Amino acid sequence: AYTASYKPEAGAESVSVSSWHMDEEGNINFTIGYDVTVTEGENTTTENISKNLVSIGGTVIEIPEEYTNVGVSGGKLILADKARARVGVFNTDMSAVTECIYDDAEVVDGGYIVVKMGECFGVLAPDGSTVLDCVYYGIAVA
Repeated sequence: AYTASYKPEAGAESVSVSSWHMDEEGNINFTIGYDVTVTEGENTTTENISKNLVSIGGTVIEIPEEYTNVGVSGGKLILADKARARVGVFNTDMSAVTECIYDDAEVVDGGYIVVKMGECFGVLAPDGSTVLDCVYYGIAVA
C-alpha cells in the first residue's frame, strides 16, 4: 500500500483531491483543492487554492505554480515550464539539474539523463553537464 499526506494551510475548508495517479515507479501524483476564508477588518474573502503535489518514496513535494509535473524518473522530477512548454530535470529539493529547454527528458541507469531537442537526442551526466550533444537521431539505453 502507498500513502501520501499533505497538510493544507490553517483555515482550509472543503479540502478535496481532484485527481491522482500512481506511476510505474510507485510515485503518487495528485492535486488537492481547498478554500480559505480570510477576514481583514470588515472584509471577508474566500480564495480557492489548488496545489499540485508528488510523493516520491513517501516524501511529498509541492510543484511550484510556474511548472507542470510531467513525471518522475530515476528519483528526479521532470517538470515543464508553463511559459515555454519545455521540460527540465529537478532534484526533490526543487534545485534544477537542467534548465527547461528540452522537448523531453528521462533519467536512466546511473542517473544519466537522455534529453530530446527537436528530432535529436543527447545525454547529460547526473549533474546536468553534457556527455553527448543533442545531435543524434536515436540513443539506445541498454
